[in-house]
Amino acid sequence: MARIMVIDDNENIRETLSEILALHDYEVATACDGNEALALMEKQVPDLVITDLIMPERGGIATIKEMRQKYPEVKIFAVSGGWVGRKEQFLKSAQDAGAIRSFAKPVNWADLKKAVEEVLG
Repeated sequence: MARIMVIDDNENIRETLSEILALHDYEVATACDGNEALALMEKQVPDLVITDLIMPERGGIATIKEMRQKYPEVKIFAVSGGWVGRKEQFLKSAQDAGAIRSFAKPVNWADLKKAVEEVLG
């Protein structure tokens, strides 16, 4: 069973995405920010990380960069609804940092599901 970590400071988004992924037979861990995610990854490295970009404590871009250094094999998706008017530029920055896919919020579940299946098989 593939392991996915969902990182988002919005508890509702974290829980909803976690529940949907679990229904599709993925093992899911959650974190409220990059610091918590990196601490969890010291114990168990997921196959895929889906991270929000704008979060308190440790934002998504910094988290992606550190994950890419420590865990280069991990696949990372970036998700963001912030920076209205510059959302595309912000999502591109995430890809430049090491995310392999990026999605604007609200995320289309069918698109995300297809991307997850493509990278995890």
